[in-house]
Amino acid sequence: MAGGKAKGSIVIKLVSMAGTGFFYVTRKNPKKQTKLMCMKHDPVVNTHVLFKRDKDVLSIISPT
Repeated sequence: MAGGKAKGSIVIKLVSMAGTGFFYVTRKNPKKQTKLMCMKHDPVVNTHVLFKRDKDVLSIISPT
């Protein structure tokens, strides 16, 4: 079924490095040990800035 939550993923918060306090929330695969940073649009400064992983918001654990 389309649009379902990914099992076993972690919901994380990406915070703008421009210091505006704007953030995105996204999901990440916990098996991959990578630092999550990406360029996204910050509407407060109206430009693309670097967003860095701040903290884990929610763990979605798959039932076994």
